[in-house]
Amino acid sequence: MNSGSYSVVLIRLFLLLALSADSYGEKVTIYGSVRNPADNVVKKAVVTLRNLKDEVLFEDITNRKGEFEFEGVEPKFYYLLVEHQGDGSKRIKINPRKNKNTDLLLELALNGQKQAVECYLFGDEPPTLFDPILNIKTLETTTEPSRITLSWRDIKQAKLYTIYENDKKVYVGEDTRFEKEIAPGVEYCYSIQASGNYELKGEISKKFCDSAPTESPRDIKDTVYKNTIKLEWSPVAGASSYIIYRNDEIVGEPFITSFTDDNLEFSEEYYYKISALDALKTESGPSVEILAKTHELVEVPILSSMNSKTNITLIWNEVAGASSYNLYTMDFSITYPTHPRYKVVGSTEDACRRIGVISCIIRLRNPTQASESCKSSIAVCRNH
Repeated sequence: MNSGSYSVVLIRLFLLLALSADSYGEKVTIYGSVRNPADNVVKKAVVTLRNLKDEVLFEDITNRKGEFEFEGVEPKFYYLLVEHQGDGSKRIKINPRKNKNTDLLLELALNGQKQAVECYLFGDEPPTLFDPILNIKTLETTTEPSRITLSWRDIKQAKLYTIYENDKKVYVGEDTRFEKEIAPGVEYCYSIQASGNYELKGEISKKFCDSAPTESPRDIKDTVYKNTIKLEWSPVAGASSYIIYRNDEIVGEPFITSFTDDNLEFSEEYYYKISALDALKTESGPSVEILAKTHELVEVPILSSMNSKTNITLIWNEVAGASSYNLYTMDFSITYPTHPRYKVVGSTEDACRRIGVISCIIRLRNPTQASESCKSSIAVCRNH
């Protein structure tokens, strides 16, 4: 290493040490006086500076002016305890700044009673009744159907955490995670407060509000009729309506647990998913996707008749895919011919009186498909 490079290294090391010193701060002095409720100085009071384990690091006794002083104190976390046999005691907590720590002047008063622990910073700011080191700034919430989970960063000096749900206390404990079942579609607001030793507390955090979604719809059943698909499912707790997705596009938002999708293409496959929507318009996760297929297009038979004195013969065109036909007469008798021809026996007048309007239901050869209903066909009786 040449002399130039060596000089650069020394300069960088010097700057690093200087920045480190500024970060931790130089040693400071803690000094002040102690008085009683009558505003008289308190002499011979024992003043101790302690670490967070309550171990004594510095000790002094107030002089005839009630004054004490600790020099060469590194800016760290401390307790300062004043004790006097006649006037009682007082404890305070001192927190360091991140930088720019300065001497601390204290004017403490003993009143013979238990007092709340106040918090000071190294400097000239007034004390606070809350410990800023115990403040929780961020509360993370995660939700799943009917459940909410809260989590937050652990604070080393905290002993307990208190959680408030809609301003009502619901948890006190050491864990930094809280889970609870809640009603879906309802907003819940949470705040948290940390507490430490000697009844020190941080400020109650701001409120963090969230809601749990509903469960996804289940038990979906489909019914296919011609080119219409009807979906039905079980009710979802907390749902105010539902969203129907067909091939990933919204096709309906019913308020009930059924939906009819009509005017679809014949012999076409469609994929459906359903989600629930709560009162806050929060959508649940989608249901399991189901596949439904519309039926094949079945043409309406064209029905005609041939009359004689003793019978009428019904004739219609053969429908592709049909294995049988259902014929309904005026007296509600039903027949199932397999060929597009049927003879009504009896006098022509009697046969016409019996036939009237004849409709058909075609049974397809594919056993996986339901029967298809056709429009009515009319048999015309002539020359009887």
